[in-house]
Amino acid sequence: MLLHHLPHCLLAKKKYVAADNVYQQALKLEPTNGSALRGRLDIRIAQQDWQRAQSLANSYSTKQQLVVAQKIKGIESEIIFSRLRLAIKNNDRAEMSNATDSLIALNPTSPWSRLDIANVINSLGENERADSLMGDWNRTSQDPEMKFAYALYLAQQDKRQEAIKQLETVDANLRTETMQRNLTRLKLDIELSDLQQRYLAQPKSVTDSLAALSAKYAGQVQPLARIVEAWIEIDHTEDAATIYRHISPLQQWSIDDQLAYGEMMVSLQQFVDFDLWYQKQFAYVESQSVSVSAVLQFEELKTRRVLAQADMFLAEHKTNEVVYSLSANLNQRRPFQTELRLVVQQVL
Repeated sequence: MLLHHLPHCLLAKKKYVAADNVYQQALKLEPTNGSALRGRLDIRIAQQDWQRAQSLANSYSTKQQLVVAQKIKGIESEIIFSRLRLAIKNNDRAEMSNATDSLIALNPTSPWSRLDIANVINSLGENERADSLMGDWNRTSQDPEMKFAYALYLAQQDKRQEAIKQLETVDANLRTETMQRNLTRLKLDIELSDLQQRYLAQPKSVTDSLAALSAKYAGQVQPLARIVEAWIEIDHTEDAATIYRHISPLQQWSIDDQLAYGEMMVSLQQFVDFDLWYQKQFAYVESQSVSVSAVLQFEELKTRRVLAQADMFLAEHKTNEVVYSLSANLNQRRPFQTELRLVVQQVL
């Protein structure tokens, strides 16, 4: 009991050396004590010092390493994910591929690690391989989180009906709030499909429906982002802008809420607001160990912002074929064409 309580208290107070000493004393009495072995690693992890954690793990005896094998595997994964985040930032596709292969070799069991891996493989243009991996991982797991991760993957591929089916296979009592929010947004996407055609046939019915949805989801960023897009689709930009003006962004929002808010700004061509917001988000992403999938989504959103402004510029200056050519090229090769992105920004 003392071994469990005392070092945890010291760790909470950031007294890392003292906590480590307690664990080392315990290991002198029992060299394969799992709590002490994991605790020493956790001290390094708490300081985000993954390399030192790996060095410590390497110093353990073979018997000790067997006791904390899963913890060591997690450390190895995080180090590779750090490489992957850096590769994405530097648009180093070769390193992205190498790091992804290294992660697959570790046979990841976390649904979110699996989703990260599949998203990177997709970004490298290997869609069939990503589909196969996620499909196999999903079929061999009954974990609700794996079903959720697979649903998100399908939604990213615009397979919304399949994504809804996956989420609905999760027992309602086991669905988290995040799962339910995503299910709601997916169903909203389906509900708002073919909107322009329906508006041409029955404009008042569509606007009444959107007004009701705007009120229903007031304060909920993710569904509102889709509703803003819907208002814009039928050229009711002021109704979309009204929703945007009534939202006050919060740093403590979830990553999904932040991305939805970013999508809203791009849809409304609020480029100055977007750039200020993105600068803050990028600083946060760099300072935290956010998922690789989140890094990819922020990169993708930044690319969409560049394309949106290029399209707007083109509409205003129809003879500017250079901007059109650059935008088309960037669109085909996104999200990692940093140089093209900078050129488009310079032209603008």
